[in-house]
Amino acid sequence: MHLTVAANDFQRDLLFPEVLKKVRRFGTDLRLRFVPSGVPDAAVLREARCDILVTPFPPEGNDVFHVRLFDDSVA
Repeated sequence: MHLTVAANDFQRDLLFPEVLKKVRRFGTDLRLRFVPSGVPDAAVLREARCDILVTPFPPEGNDVFHVRLFDDSVA
């Protein structure tokens, strides 16, 4: 399986090492290609420039499936 992920460096380094470990435990051959997300916008999904978009902002519209990964706060 090949997926293109739009994410910034921080999101990529924070989330995806653990995701890849878990996926590989199941024997899944997952290949990820990362592209910079810049200012995250769901248009990159709608225009098929990526398969997954990681963004701190929920996308507008009901044509994009989204899941909150975690909550964080500044202490």
